[in-house]
Amino acid sequence: MSYSNVLRNIIATANITQEELSNKCKKMNAPISRGQINKILNQKAKAPEENVSRAIANICNTDDRELVLEGYLEKAPKEFIEFLNIFQDKTFQVGLQFINIKYNLSNKDMNTLKEIYRKETMAKMILETLDNDDEVFLDKEDFQINKKNSYTNIIFNNAPCLKMEDNSMEGKIPKGSKLRLVMRETYKNGDIILVKVKKQKKPIIRTVFFIGRDICLCAFNNEYDNLYLKNGDYQILCCIDSIEIKI
Repeated sequence: MSYSNVLRNIIATANITQEELSNKCKKMNAPISRGQINKILNQKAKAPEENVSRAIANICNTDDRELVLEGYLEKAPKEFIEFLNIFQDKTFQVGLQFINIKYNLSNKDMNTLKEIYRKETMAKMILETLDNDDEVFLDKEDFQINKKNSYTNIIFNNAPCLKMEDNSMEGKIPKGSKLRLVMRETYKNGDIILVKVKKQKKPIIRTVFFIGRDICLCAFNNEYDNLYLKNGDYQILCCIDSIEIKI
């Protein structure tokens, strides 16, 4: 959502005309013309200065922070916005997969969460983080942090296991095995990973080999083809740390 969309919603909710808004802004020493407001709403002009955004929000009786943040985000370098978007998407995808592992969500539930996510603005997500006063505590027995060479592994002892649902890794990981997951700062050739592949609904488990920033995903079962993926067509979610096989 852009600054213009947020501004449009604020004005509509306040039931105020552009002329009235302009006049009230001038009285608050934050001048903006009716014509300028109209241009912003039609995406023909950039967001105004911070003091104007705060005045508009105060006049319309709404939290001024979202409008101010949207104004800064609109003027930010595209590289910074690309980084925020990638970080936001990756955080959501990882969180969604772990929620799915724990609660075994239906496709309907997954789609509902995705729709809620798509409606969230970057500014709102930033504000929700700032306003979140909840403290998260983990008992030290719930997890382990192991450092080996340049790798840092976080192992959650009480985390739910992931079930191997197909025979793609037969010979190494039998179908029906329980898998314990571990998140790493970096991954290396030969790691068995849980990876989200673009245009595929469910993540898959494969052995990974890096070719620069591209990857090759290999199955142990020869009936499955190797996958060669370009950077941007995949997202590594975590690594398989241990396997529990039913005898």
